Amino acid sequence: MSYFDSVFNKLFPVEERGKQVTVKEVIKRSTKDLEAYHLWKLSYSREKLIADIAAAFLQKKHEKSELIIHHYKSIYANGFAIHYHPGIGKKDFIHLFDYFKDKVLGLGYRTAGSDRQYSTREKYVEITEKHYLKPPFDFTNNVTDQRFGNVSIEHVVADNQPHFLKVMVSIYSDRLYKDPLSYHDFIQQLFSLER
Repeated sequence: MSYFDSVFNKLFPVEERGKQVTVKEVIKRSTKDLEAYHLWKLSYSREKLIADIAAAFLQKKHEKSELIIHHYKSIYANGFAIHYHPGIGKKDFIHLFDYFKDKVLGLGYRTAGSDRQYSTREKYVEITEKHYLKPPFDFTNNVTDQRFGNVSIEHVVADNQPHFLKVMVSIYSDRLYKDPLSYHDFIQQLFSLER
């Protein structure tokens, strides 16, 4: 198995093996954390980080970026994972996780759940924070507008060190749903610098 396959399988596992969940809780940010996040959203740091991620996301094969981004594409799901880089900063990485959630909420989505899961691994503890967002309910039509599909955003920490942040968009292929909007448009909205 190549290095890429190894990393890819870790980021987008077919199944969760060897995890023993010890605690699962709802994500609740303290007042201090919420104030820091609000200031971060207004800062140049946010703009620079989003611009750097967008550039790395769109980079050509011959270009180099300090940020490592893996892409996942299939018929029913598309997504990406950003490996943590020390140049980002731990707090900025957490803010980015919540910022992506806010951007998706701004697209007319609703939060279906936000939780934190602590898992024991063989030699370390893994913390996975996850926001799960769904399009709004639509009971007025026979065919539901799924927008871009369901969106999950994960922030994974191993032994108190940020590891990666993953965004996945999965669509419904059922005739009860309208065709999804394009993943390309979703990415443009997510990386838009508008607050």
